[in-house]
Amino acid sequence: MARDNKLYAHCSEKPIKYNVDENGCHICISHKFDSNGYPRIRRNGKSMLMSRYIYEQQNGKIPDGLLIRHKCDNPNCINVNHLEIGNFHDNMQDMADRGRMYMPTAKLREEQIRLIRIRIKEGYSDSKIAEEFNVSDTTIFNIRHKKSWKSVD
Repeated sequence: MARDNKLYAHCSEKPIKYNVDENGCHICISHKFDSNGYPRIRRNGKSMLMSRYIYEQQNGKIPDGLLIRHKCDNPNCINVNHLEIGNFHDNMQDMADRGRMYMPTAKLREEQIRLIRIRIKEGYSDSKIAEEFNVSDTTIFNIRHKKSWKSVD
């Protein structure tokens, strides 16, 4: 059953309609989706992600550089209770933690990350470790500072 919600109803160009699924997700049925499966809306002549629009209506402007993350992992969901702000790295970590990150081009595997962390503790330089594992110094720097592979100890 499609529902209208007062929170969503004040869109000036087209009312937002949605269905509620078994997880409490509000699945938009009134607007088009982008190639990544996210519903989009036009506001002031500009297209934007509907999740961002909904979040801003409830919580105010999203600070520059931040994005909307879906706690439910459902890009179709526009339930404001399933949305939170964060940065790109938070979003990538969410994907990794929830097993949604497929990186067929990744040169390293978890067991190699563990070895790299051992080398770091032993005091090896980033460039020495990078040479050993055939990756860039930047890759090792990001592992050292937990900017990547946070979930691997």
